[in-house]
Amino acid sequence: MAFGLDYSGGMPAIDAMKAAGVAFVCRYVGYFSGYNMNAIATPQGKCLTPGEAKTLLASGMSPVSNYEWYASRPIDDGFGNRWSTDQAYSAGVWDAEIGNTIHSACGGPTSAALYLSGDWDFNTSSDGALVAAYFKGAASALGLARVGAYGGYWLIKYLFDSGLITYGWQTYAWSGGQWDPRAHIQQYNNGVIMSGVEVDYDRSMQADFGQWTQGGGTMTLPAGWHDDGTTLTCPNGVRIVLGFRNEILPLLLAGKWSPTNPAIAPQFYTAHLEAANPLLGDGDQIIFRDGDVFGYPHNPQGQYAGMKNTVIREWAGLELVKTRQQVAQFYAQTKQDALQIQQLQAQAQTDAATIAQLKAELAAATAPAGVDATKVADRLTALGLLGKQIEQLAAQPIS
Repeated sequence: MAFGLDYSGGMPAIDAMKAAGVAFVCRYVGYFSGYNMNAIATPQGKCLTPGEAKTLLASGMSPVSNYEWYASRPIDDGFGNRWSTDQAYSAGVWDAEIGNTIHSACGGPTSAALYLSGDWDFNTSSDGALVAAYFKGAASALGLARVGAYGGYWLIKYLFDSGLITYGWQTYAWSGGQWDPRAHIQQYNNGVIMSGVEVDYDRSMQADFGQWTQGGGTMTLPAGWHDDGTTLTCPNGVRIVLGFRNEILPLLLAGKWSPTNPAIAPQFYTAHLEAANPLLGDGDQIIFRDGDVFGYPHNPQGQYAGMKNTVIREWAGLELVKTRQQVAQFYAQTKQDALQIQQLQAQAQTDAATIAQLKAELAAATAPAGVDATKVADRLTALGLLGKQIEQLAAQPIS
């Protein structure tokens, strides 16, 4: 298995791709209305240029050629008007020839595959005949040995079953969670940001997947780690999903993440991602054995507002310092509270002794003439209750 990317909105930084362990890049040698075939070397829309191909190859990343004009190109004209089978066949011929022209001009070898895209929810009953005609046309121009297809499970399965393609690049879209075991490439995640550019994640399933060069590194997960396309499972059984998985998986494949550094628990919600940085607000967090901490801010404020709903690597060192400061403050306050409790207890003992003395003096005193003895007794009872309340109050802990 090798890790790859595809993108259409610009090339991510080479250093970022190298750091992620990218071994191949699927790129459009496609067409669009207004594309100038006489200026292939000039950047145009989503398409590959010779300069970009040269940069990728020099950096050890093999291009893979993919032709796409619009999503439903094999079955209609892009405006909802369905082809006849003859029109579909002609479209396949034309697309294969144009795609191969751009592929060759960018330095692509004659042995490499050309994947033609079908990016819609294919239906065998309604679309099968037109798709078959389209890919037969492509094979007549290119040779079946070089013809590949990009699409969902049902399209790739139909084309392999019908013997109409040699290479298959399956996306998880339009697939219902199924993977055709014959597919050479799997596109398993979309819309990931790498060095400011949106990319999709791919993985090769066979050594020869139609790439320009056969020297790309093949990367496998370390022993004990498992990935099923949506969930990365650590050796200790903890599962890493969504954005956290997308952050860790490329590093693990590229040898940039220690295999002995698993997540210690699944991601969890916390009201404060960082005590040292309250502006990050609340969010999801995951912590790894070696101290790495990743966060997913839900409501960051101020200068961190742009980090909303993105995975960030948190500053574990600063957080540790802040936590230790908080612990030290807690113990200092606890010590101060204990001293105050001792003082209150001592005062309570003094007050209790004074009350006892007063009660004894009152009991021994002779009531003056005209003083109601019942009222004196009631007053003494009230003083006794008051003293008891003071004792109970003094015994209560201060929190």
